Amino acid sequence: MGKQMKRYAKTLLCVILSMLMVISVFQFGTIKTNAEGNETDIPAETNEEVFDLLNIYEGEIIKLGKYEQDGNLENGKEDIEWIVVELDFEEDRALLLSRYALDVVQYQNPYIGAVTWETCSLRGWMNNNFYNTAFNDLEKNIILTTSVKNDDNRKYDTDGGSRTNDKIFCLSVNELEKYIGYDYRDNETWYGQEFICTPTQYAKNNGAFVYTITENDYNNILANKGYTPDVIGLKTCRWWLRTPGCQTDYACRVGEWGNMFLSGVNVNENGTAVRPALNMDLSIIYPTSISLDKTDETIKIGDELTLNATLKPDDVTEKTIKWSVSDPSIASVNNGKVTTKNKTGKVTVTAETVNGLKASCNITVVGIYPKSISLDKKEATMYYGGELTLKATLKPDNATEKEIKWSSSDPSIASVNNGKVKAKSKAGTVKVTAETVNGLKATCDITVLCENNPNNPFADVKSGDWKYNAAIYVYEKGYMTGKGTLAGKVLFGPDANITRAEFVQILYSAEGKPAVEYTNRFKDVPKGQWFTNAVLWAESEGIVAGNPDGIFDVYGNATREQMAAMFYKYAVYKGYDTSVKEGGKTLKDFTDSGKVSNWAKPAVEWAVSRGIISGKGKPETGYQIDPQGNATRVETAAILRTFINSYAELESDLITEEYIYIDDVDNDIEENDDFSEESKIDVLN
Repeated sequence: MGKQMKRYAKTLLCVILSMLMVISVFQFGTIKTNAEGNETDIPAETNEEVFDLLNIYEGEIIKLGKYEQDGNLENGKEDIEWIVVELDFEEDRALLLSRYALDVVQYQNPYIGAVTWETCSLRGWMNNNFYNTAFNDLEKNIILTTSVKNDDNRKYDTDGGSRTNDKIFCLSVNELEKYIGYDYRDNETWYGQEFICTPTQYAKNNGAFVYTITENDYNNILANKGYTPDVIGLKTCRWWLRTPGCQTDYACRVGEWGNMFLSGVNVNENGTAVRPALNMDLSIIYPTSISLDKTDETIKIGDELTLNATLKPDDVTEKTIKWSVSDPSIASVNNGKVTTKNKTGKVTVTAETVNGLKASCNITVVGIYPKSISLDKKEATMYYGGELTLKATLKPDNATEKEIKWSSSDPSIASVNNGKVKAKSKAGTVKVTAETVNGLKATCDITVLCENNPNNPFADVKSGDWKYNAAIYVYEKGYMTGKGTLAGKVLFGPDANITRAEFVQILYSAEGKPAVEYTNRFKDVPKGQWFTNAVLWAESEGIVAGNPDGIFDVYGNATREQMAAMFYKYAVYKGYDTSVKEGGKTLKDFTDSGKVSNWAKPAVEWAVSRGIISGKGKPETGYQIDPQGNATRVETAAILRTFINSYAELESDLITEEYIYIDDVDNDIEENDDFSEESKIDVLN
């Protein structure tokens, strides 16, 4: 019988949904309910753990019933935590003791003189008020009626009264000794660290005596009684036992130190808390879990589906299952057999046990899904602003679910809407995907180039555009290279920010890449990198400088005023005239001249006076220098070209170039132009 009863116990301690959920594990004999916490919180001693049905034992904590505990009446009652103090498999019961002191009630009110557990008002409160408040009908079914033996006081022989039949009761002195045990005792007083109890906030609010154990308490008294230092700082209370005290109107209780005096206290004393106990029935075998063999299914209109429910343990006695469906207009269910109606949609079929455990299956009812999808093109090449229509074919032909979801892997390169693909003004590759409602996919790889011009080496700069003139100049001169290739063409990256390392590399290339001997000048400029010689050359010639911390910031973006400063210092290095050109523009001609840093003003004044930087904007709204804005690759290319041309007479080997003046400047030029004001150019011949 022992193994069978033990299995019953394991089953019952997880019964009724979350009603009996193990939340922590205590070693037997260590029933501590004295965890520290602030004044408004119920202490929590351990972390949640998954209940192991195969290893349940005395000392574990379970949940059964609900009672107000946190003192906040608006958020409802909280789960009651119980300590399993005894498992009796012969009698099919588990003795439970509340983990916390739950409320404050006098042992007897009103005072009537001599009283026993049988006649006291506390017994009536426990078996009526508390019992009916804390437990629902299903929970009450597993609380046994216990034949309570009411022993006489072992020292004073005070009559304990007759046996009583109780659902809820207080522990007696003998039970306290039997199930918990003491650390120290003499003829009158018992001390037990495990007797210490913490009240809930609700009990505190109702007048529970609360005491904080001090270090002096421990050093002077409790250490000598076998307590550990863990008790220091605990907020404790007093709680009733049912055993009579030294006289008929006294009852025993546990004190704030976990001390129990056989003499007891008057039965109408205020401030003593209540710690209920009960015996739980272990003979009923409810399911501890329910599961379905299917949890997520898709079926067609007119089809049927059978769901099989599995209850654990295998020999559970309460096997009744209630089946329900969330939308009967889509499907019905009868004893696990699901039948679809003439309507598509989603429903949830639920199987529920008599003790409230549930398992469900989400069912999607659909028409006829496609079994394949294909596109008329698997790859294509497009050009800026171009459009292309992709056609999708679904099989079988009679598929009713024909909805297709179109998507682009990068809408900034090409977007798609219902199969119509539109190329944007950005070069690159995208994957256009057509996906059915049941997840089938077909794709087309699309390459977007700037134009269909075999003479244009660039994938992302259109010929005839102002950006092209600057890009082709520096590219053919070898001053700047691309940032990769696409479909055999160069990705120049005209609108990408230019880094400090890239900028000095351009000047270094324009200078013919003079020989440089490596020195460990900057922490972020190691030997052998593509930018190493350029940075060291530029620094050695006074064109650039690093940060005070010894960093050049190779990958930092170069601002427009930094770019002007580097061009200025490059001009000084070349021996060019760096004076402000008489009759040229001044900083006053720009609306944001006040934003130019003081250290950069000489360079910016020189650059704008000579038309090397002409600014951004439109005549009607004014031009801006945008000094702290990041310089782009194409702006750098344009300014480099203007710089070289402005000093062309000083370079005998510079190729003479012809420029065409443009009367009507498009928006791109107006918003991005850094050519000289006198020579906004069309193409480089």
